[in-house]
Amino acid sequence: MDNVIPDITAKLSITNEGNTSQEYTYYYWITPRPDGEIGDNDTIDSGSASKLIDPGETFVTYVTLTCEDEGDYYFRARVYYGTEYSDSYQQFTAVTTEGGGGWYVEGETLLQYMTYIIVIVFFFALIAIYAVYKAKSRKRRRRKK
Repeated sequence: MDNVIPDITAKLSITNEGNTSQEYTYYYWITPRPDGEIGDNDTIDSGSASKLIDPGETFVTYVTLTCEDEGDYYFRARVYYGTEYSDSYQQFTAVTTEGGGGWYVEGETLLQYMTYIIVIVFFFALIAIYAVYKAKSRKRRRRKK
């Protein structure tokens, strides 16, 4: 989940566990309470969509809502299948960053991401050093002849 305001992004996954294709309507919203409903007066933002999902398939999407203020909130989702529904929520703390923006790398922390970048830069530096070494080695062989 990207919790940097104003754009809060969450990953939603819906799996059709039935035997036939089915249209799933899903709602998602930000609320300050774990029991907050989509139509409540304190709902921060909300959205909805529908998706036809084949049996055994999982539909994954990223949804973004707007939250202007820092604080503790709940990102809630509800998926309707027929007349029944399933709920889920994730608590998060909305924060700001210097410069007013944020970015999201799923499953990774910024420290892990920066470590990957350093390793890649180091790898390319080794390749460059090897190339220079090979070029100098060729020049030495030519001089000996």
